[in-house]
Amino acid sequence: MNRSQGQEAIRGMMLTLRTRWRAADLATQFALTALIVVGCGMAVLGSWVAGRIERGVIAHAAASAALHMDLFIEPHLQDLHRAPVLSPQSQKALLDLVTKTEYGQSVVGVTIWDEQGNPVYSTSALAPIAASSQHQATILSAWSGAIPSTFETFHAPSVRGNAPTPDAVLKVFAPMHAVGTNRVIAIAELNAASPALAADIRRTRFDTAGVAGLLSLAMVASLFGIVRRGSRVIGDQKVSLQSRVRELTASLEENDRLKSHIVDISRRAADHNDKALRRVGAELHDGPVQLIALSLLRLESLRIPELSRVELRNHDDFDAIESALREALKEIRDLCSGLALPNLEKAPVAKVIEYATMNHERRTKTVVSRLIAKTLPATAPPLTLMCIYRFIQEGLTNATRHGGGKDQIVAASFDGQNLMIEVADGGPGMTASDLDPARFASGHGLGLAGLKDRIETLGGQFSITSAKDHGTRLSVVLELNANSPHTAKNSGIVVQ
Repeated sequence: MNRSQGQEAIRGMMLTLRTRWRAADLATQFALTALIVVGCGMAVLGSWVAGRIERGVIAHAAASAALHMDLFIEPHLQDLHRAPVLSPQSQKALLDLVTKTEYGQSVVGVTIWDEQGNPVYSTSALAPIAASSQHQATILSAWSGAIPSTFETFHAPSVRGNAPTPDAVLKVFAPMHAVGTNRVIAIAELNAASPALAADIRRTRFDTAGVAGLLSLAMVASLFGIVRRGSRVIGDQKVSLQSRVRELTASLEENDRLKSHIVDISRRAADHNDKALRRVGAELHDGPVQLIALSLLRLESLRIPELSRVELRNHDDFDAIESALREALKEIRDLCSGLALPNLEKAPVAKVIEYATMNHERRTKTVVSRLIAKTLPATAPPLTLMCIYRFIQEGLTNATRHGGGKDQIVAASFDGQNLMIEVADGGPGMTASDLDPARFASGHGLGLAGLKDRIETLGGQFSITSAKDHGTRLSVVLELNANSPHTAKNSGIVVQ
């Protein structure tokens, strides 16, 4: 396996572990994390405690060994009080102590050091020629009154037939004093086999590790129980929440479907209403208008200029009847022109605005100012075009009816998504009672209430702003983005 294959295998393993980790529940993640964190923490703590206990046991054993050295070794070193070397008798006594007494049973070797770190005497055949730098520091420490000690493996042969030295050896450096004084005359290094001490240290380490492990397991188990219950509660709440989210999603989808259905119905109703208005206008034009026009022609034919006034005295109301018929004909024709719409399908938005404005000017003999932006869209859906036409028609009709046709303005602009159209006049304005929805119905067209409903059906925003003696302004905002949902926005009426 080359390096790239190894890296790929490691990445695959990490991906598998990450996937399994994410799939595990909260309690399992906590248990694994707690075992690692608490286990490492307790391992460090156990090692530290075991080390402190080990150092304490070794120090206690070293102190005990130093007392025995004062009793058994120090008397044979009194020659160093007078000379830098031991006499042959003292050397033989030390050797006999190590090799022939019960005290020497556990002694691996004894070395005597002077203050300069030079060996004065050793029971070992492989005695060092001079102390190492580490030994030098240890000897100086012992010369100052301390009792340095270590517990280590000693590989030198013992004095007992060169038998292998035990692995566990306690090394103690103790100051030796002249009898009756506190003067240090030498440093005695004792290497003693300590299998019992080694066993105590191993038992201490094992006990410490066992206690730390049990405490770790107890802590993790107790916390795991709490987290497990919490995880179950969270899991149950998650399932319940997911169920509620699904129900809410289904409800929202149903609401959207019903809302879309209602909007479609409203659009179809508006379309049917326009068709019905066209049909009513056509029926009026083909029925009553034609009959009244025929009646006027017949009246004209009945008029005989040669008849004297005396002969027409029984026809005093002839002119009155003709005038009434002509006025009725005019009003019905105006009504038909308000109900019927020009062909707006595929017409540019600017053209639709111009149609509505020109028809109003022709019908009312008034002047309307135009502020039409050149960025208006080329076309719009048919229902939107009809809504634009009806809005301008109704706004200008109200401007003429209530504002006397003063300062009539039609403004239109487009920002790339929303079409804004305003119809304003300089009339006396409207009061709150004038804007009461119950009074919105107009003599011509659809009335403001119906116009507002039509605009909101297309997802537009309709508003009226009016101030006393400052005229009235009707505004509409229609969203022409085909990808956006048709959502009816709030319409506002402001009276100042």
